[in-house]
Amino acid sequence: YVSSLQSFLDEGEAESEEPHEFRNLSDGNLVFFEENALSFCVLADIFRSFQVDLKTSLLLAEKALKIDGTCNAALGLCGFIEHRYNSNVLKAKAYFEKALEDSPENVDILAKYGILLLDENLRCYEKAEQVIEKALQISPNHTTALCGKAIFIQETCNQYDAAEKIYLEALSRNKHNADALCFYATFVGKFRKQYTVAE
Repeated sequence: YVSSLQSFLDEGEAESEEPHEFRNLSDGNLVFFEENALSFCVLADIFRSFQVDLKTSLLLAEKALKIDGTCNAALGLCGFIEHRYNSNVLKAKAYFEKALEDSPENVDILAKYGILLLDENLRCYEKAEQVIEKALQISPNHTTALCGKAIFIQETCNQYDAAEKIYLEALSRNKHNADALCFYATFVGKFRKQYTVAE
């Protein structure tokens, strides 16, 4: 059950010397499979999505990589957190590229990698366009890939109406996607100056 997660969190706490917020784990709260990389990834994504505890999420994803260094779910999650929340584009790039070595058709990784390449610290626009288009060829309705296309259009072509149309299309397919909502809110605030709508 939870004992291995609790001991892992305690180890991470000892290493970082900062207390974790998620302290009251007890048997029965979570079903947990010891030494299984995918289980750590599932938990990491839960912490990222629902607990908004990115430090613990990253620790769990890194633990998954210690178990299985080729686990795409963990590589993708580490890349996403390093890019979007830690602003470490080089580390994120390394995670995404390693994931794509083993799974070059992974739409989620392709989409997030394409968005990373658009980052102001990289500005690899041509490569980003190729990666995002590849993701959309594989899965034309993929929410993150559609957001990547919208970001590409707004950043390279300054076609804000076209970008907004794509954001709204992505959200119409998955209106509760936190990442798509975040991308759209950023767009509305930055380019439309509609700060109350962005909130």
